[in-house]
Amino acid sequence: MKQLLFLILLILTFLIAAKSHGRQYRLERELEGHWTVSFTSENHPWVERFWFRHRVLYWSIASWTAIALIALRIRFLFNRSRKSQWILIGLFTIGSSMIVAFVCTGLLSWARLALKLSLSHPAPSSQWLENLHLISLGWWLLTLALVLLLLKIFRSSTE
Repeated sequence: MKQLLFLILLILTFLIAAKSHGRQYRLERELEGHWTVSFTSENHPWVERFWFRHRVLYWSIASWTAIALIALRIRFLFNRSRKSQWILIGLFTIGSSMIVAFVCTGLLSWARLALKLSLSHPAPSSQWLENLHLISLGWWLLTLALVLLLLKIFRSSTE
């Protein structure tokens, strides 16, 4: 039962972290005046460069996080009595490394956005600017709560 709860929570945390992250990147892109994009064809060169830099950073963080998590859990590879938990640890490693990358890159994007706005970068409109940071804060607090709950359930599932 704990493992099913863990899997559901891992998926939910992944989706919420991706949403929080995606919101920040969308806001940053909109601040630069790029309101529409296509995920199936080429976009404005600024958007393509922005996404390329983002992908490099995202996958670098995800890869290094996965390596660190594997190093921390290497003892399970040599403990034959815990073979049933390999799947749980593998899912945790893959899922949480991507969650960490979403959180890191999303928060960096939020910081860049806040810096640009504080340096008098003109906002597209007062309506766009209204509640901008408050809504982002809400998404990030939800992400944090799910991450903490996920860690708690993972620890209790592997003890």
